[in-house]
Amino acid sequence: ESATEYRAMLVKSIHSCAIKFANVADSVVHLLMDFLSSDGAHDVILFVREIVHVYPNMRKSVVEKLISSLNEIKSAQVYRVALWIL
Repeated sequence: ESATEYRAMLVKSIHSCAIKFANVADSVVHLLMDFLSSDGAHDVILFVREIVHVYPNMRKSVVEKLISSLNEIKSAQVYRVALWIL
């Protein structure tokens, strides 16, 4: 349980930094998308949704990565947000 809480706090902290600094967003968004099948997937997909909205120039690469990751998503909530992004 503490590992899940730690992961959620980490994703939220990275999210805050990435929204403020574009170079951070570019370097972490694809890395975090590797966690779309884990416990913190909902926080990750919300982060991805905001990145696509705030930084439209990153949309193409994020969408490509998201399409390749669709078969790994286990949560219906996460899948719905992923489809909304696409």
